[in-house]
Order: sequence, then C-alpha cells, then structure tokens
Amino acid sequence: EAWLEAPGKGEGVLVAIVDTGIDATRDALKAGHEGLIDLTGAPVAADATADPHGHGSLMAGIIAGRGDGKKTGFVGVAPGARLLSVRVADERGGAPLHQVAQGILQAAERGAKVIYVGLGVRGRSKTLASAVAAARARGSLVVAPAGNDGLDQVRSPACEIGALAVGGEGHDGGPYLMSNLDPDLRLLAPAEFVPAPARGRACFTEGTSSASALVAGVAALVWSRSPGLDPAAVERCLL
Repeated sequence: EAWLEAPGKGEGVLVAIVDTGIDATRDALKAGHEGLIDLTGAPVAADATADPHGHGSLMAGIIAGRGDGKKTGFVGVAPGARLLSVRVADERGGAPLHQVAQGILQAAERGAKVIYVGLGVRGRSKTLASAVAAARARGSLVVAPAGNDGLDQVRSPACEIGALAVGGEGHDGGPYLMSNLDPDLRLLAPAEFVPAPARGRACFTEGTSSASALVAGVAALVWSRSPGLDPAAVERCLL
C-alpha cells in the first residue's frame, strides 16, 4: 500500500545507516550505496565498504535492498533510496558513545533525511541527546530501536527528545517478548521473521533493530512521496 502512495519507492531520499558498516559487494546493496563515513579508525577492505560484523548490511537491506534478480531477488522497504554507510561500531558490534553521536551529526551534515541508528545504550545520554537534537534541527529524523533487554526503559538514542523510538511486535500481534517498553513508546513494528539479504540468500532477522529498520524504510517512502515535509510531519505519518 505504501508503494502505491510512493511510486518512487524512496527515490531522492538519502538514508544513513549508523551501525557496523555496509558491505556494498552484496548484490542487493550495490546500486544504492552512496559512500562511507568511517569513524572507527579500523582497517577496511580495499573498496572501503566493508562491514566486519554484518548487522549494518542486514539492516541496510531491510531498508533499501534492491534485489539482484538472480539469487535472492530481495527488495527492501524503500529500494529507491540511497544509502550512506556511517561506520561507528567494531567487528563485535560495540561503539563508544562519542562515535555514535558523531556518526549522527555527520550523517545530518551530509544531508541524510532518515538516520537509522542500529545500536544503543541503557539509560539516557546527554551526548546522544545533543546529537539527536542537532540532527533534528537540520531536518533529519533519527530512527532507533527501543532495545532487546525486556525492560521497561527504552535505550538511548531512541529515548531522547527528537528521536523516533521503535519497539518490537511479535508474530502474534502482541509486543515482542524481548522488546523494551515504556509508557512513552508509541510505535511498534514487526520484530520477528523479518527478511533481510545475506550473502547470496535471504535470511530472517529479529529484534527491535529490524523493527526500526522497517520504520526507517517507510519514513523514506513518506519523504519520497512528500519531500516538503519536516521531520515532525513525517513522524506523524508514521504514528
């Protein structure tokens, strides 16, 4: 239904993936890859698009995979969108707060309308709150997972003012068992059996990272359909 409303399927929208990187050698991710901002200082492949962990590539595929037409044929939510890889996490998937914050800031500076942040920390963070506020002021929408701790507190940056927090919905229509929840959480998305492109095949992912990737893709569709909207208006469309 969203594709009927947004025939460009995300065309013209830059989506930043603040995560472990994007492996642009994967067929489903080649065409839409815009480039890399690497804040880790770690070695990367010769083409500077490596994802040593894999999480960022899976989430990028959910958001904007373009389908290779031969192997998986996988298509993401907004296959017309362009992807900016912002590598902040190491091969174990961990990242210091200042790197995540810097990734958000640099994504906004590069003109990303949707900034997907695939990781978070427990509790609130002034560092991440400041980055989210600055990105929002530049016209970007930060979309982030509530977290998979099964707690009643959403992780940061999702919990910060100006970010769109996404919790998980289970296959039965109720909350995903491991999703963090709190009274201010207003949006749930599927968090079980979410398809994503692995190397040469499709796989299924789960968790609030996958749920928020789905929402980030829909945000790109909304902006593609109505490029004049501000982040608050896009957020209202999603809610």
